Amino acid sequence: GKGGLFWLTFAGELAALATFGQGILSASWLAVLAAVVVFAASRFTALSVSRQPVRRNASGWGLPLAVLLVSQALVIWRVLTPDTANALFEFPANRQLLLLAADSIDQFIGWSQVAFEGAFIGVIVAVRTVIEGIENVLGWLPWSVSALALVLLAWRSAGLGLALTSSVALLYIGLFGFWERTISTLALVGSSVLIALVIGVPTGIVLAKRARIRRVVTPLLDAMQTLPTFVYLIPAVAFFSVGKTPAVIATVIFALAPMIRLTSLGIQEVPKDAVEAAVAHGASPWQTLVKVQLPLARRSLLLGINQTIVMSLSMVVVAALIGAGGLGYDVMTALRNIKGGEGILAGVAIVLCALIPDRIIQSSLRKQDRAHH
Repeated sequence: GKGGLFWLTFAGELAALATFGQGILSASWLAVLAAVVVFAASRFTALSVSRQPVRRNASGWGLPLAVLLVSQALVIWRVLTPDTANALFEFPANRQLLLLAADSIDQFIGWSQVAFEGAFIGVIVAVRTVIEGIENVLGWLPWSVSALALVLLAWRSAGLGLALTSSVALLYIGLFGFWERTISTLALVGSSVLIALVIGVPTGIVLAKRARIRRVVTPLLDAMQTLPTFVYLIPAVAFFSVGKTPAVIATVIFALAPMIRLTSLGIQEVPKDAVEAAVAHGASPWQTLVKVQLPLARRSLLLGINQTIVMSLSMVVVAALIGAGGLGYDVMTALRNIKGGEGILAGVAIVLCALIPDRIIQSSLRKQDRAHH
């Protein structure tokens, strides 16, 4: 409470000093803010002193007071000397260091392209085979068969409401001429989700059973979920050129983290009593995993699949920049030609592609919850 008020008002006064130095804020408002900061600082130090033992009183309020005084002195100096060029006001950037680091990365990429050429070709062939297989099957089937199968699946999974919603979505996609693009998008997303499952589920199981590995991999997963989506295109294009293969690889890396996390979480949340009972009845580690842990972790696994599908579809537009095609291509073309209407219609088609599997999985989760209760 009091500590938060102190830091909030402290930040407000620094901002006010900066705007005052630019002639935007009046001195009267600055005085009011300064008074509020003094009051908050006094309350904060009093609170710190009251909560700390006598021997540690200085450490309770000394550091905030020192930060307050030094920061305000520097900001006031900046206000009084606005034309001063100093390392305190301008971060000492080093352009040569940037160029050296970038050149080192480029050299590493070039060396990797030569050293692992065979492995990259194998990945390209494998991923392209999966994409073309899904695309050929969906493209070969009559559209009526695919549409009826989807509506039937929606009806059996979530009832008449979702079946009608799926019918309207398919009607929208077909009437606006998005059917072929949708098939390409589904091939891209389906390949990405399949590869993410093949990698994510075993990795999540290992993380659930090995705490040391989990501590090492968790920061990497945090970084994967924090990086901007465009960053994933750089290594994909560098190692696999352009087209659908690097688009799938970038999408897999982008959507892999939630699958790993939720698989690991689901395995960890399996009751120990169930595992011990299986072991007591002579089950091997593999039998315990397949017949006990994975079935009991079904909810987390479904959530992981759902998140992977949604994140893969969110990558569709970005992946169109490197030749992925599909509905993302329509959005990018509309954006390039400033055709907002066409771009919005294609974007709605992408949303509908994500809506139907999301509702099917959510319905499965609700049925599972009702079964448990």
